[in-house]
Amino acid sequence: KQKAFLSKDGFKEVEREFVIDIDLTDYQDEKIIISNCIDPGNEEFKCSFRFMVVAVKVLDLALREDFGFENIFWVFSGRRGVHCWVGDERARKMSNAVRSSVAEYLNVFKGGDKDKTKLLAGGSVHPALRRASRAIEEVFEDMLEEQKWMDSDRLEMLTAHIPDEKTRDTITERLTSKGWRNRDPREKWEELKKVVAAASQKGTIQGENVLTQIMFYLCYPRLDINVSKAMNHLLKAPFVVHPKTQRICVPLDPARIKDFDPTTVPTLDSILDELDSNNDKNAKDLDKTQLAAHVKTFERTFLKGMEKRVAQAKFA
Repeated sequence: KQKAFLSKDGFKEVEREFVIDIDLTDYQDEKIIISNCIDPGNEEFKCSFRFMVVAVKVLDLALREDFGFENIFWVFSGRRGVHCWVGDERARKMSNAVRSSVAEYLNVFKGGDKDKTKLLAGGSVHPALRRASRAIEEVFEDMLEEQKWMDSDRLEMLTAHIPDEKTRDTITERLTSKGWRNRDPREKWEELKKVVAAASQKGTIQGENVLTQIMFYLCYPRLDINVSKAMNHLLKAPFVVHPKTQRICVPLDPARIKDFDPTTVPTLDSILDELDSNNDKNAKDLDKTQLAAHVKTFERTFLKGMEKRVAQAKFA
């Protein structure tokens, strides 16, 4: 009844964490992920989740080093992606216009076109993107093999980003030939780099930028940018249960993200089973379950630091 007496502007958001949402379906739609496996209950999902490992490493560094944010925590969505929450007071009080600017800075793709990236600035790669490329390079060769990008029927995803037609044709003819077709993906990638380097020496293309463009198209985080732009956009809270998988949205440690196994994340049923099977009356319910370790991760990576900074602010 009270709503009838309030204008649509009667309530206005005062502050809210800056959030980021990344979902594997955005990679799947572009056929970058070879497997249709985006189910964390499947062992093959580990390979698909490597895209999220790259996303966490790249964006966590950008938020900390480029914007100076400190109170950041990452959460597994419970199904196909990851969420990021930035709790710094500065971040919470950002207007929608500022949030949009931060999101656009982090988004390497031009508009909604995933084939075009903002790599070049006066002919050189921006330092933030160069840093991101180093994080991608750490896992890129493993992903070449897992996602079969060097296979004859998928090679075009890479060569499409080479602006010179002659160089594209040379790479395609060589790597799809009988002598190269069944070679190791890493060997093929090295051969592609050699051809690109030769074309670069001739001045036909900018070799380094071409290789970076390929890696970014395949691996750079694909943000759902509209989630980050508005203060009132909904996002799952940490430790909620995903309604389709029953998996818990557990916190992630960016420093240990490579060791995170999404296929072992506890489900609602597994937690109930653990509680039912443990008869230790002296133990807390939390300590009887796998959730205990994830709560400690939350405390270590975010909560303790946030509490410390709030206390400092009170006595400043």
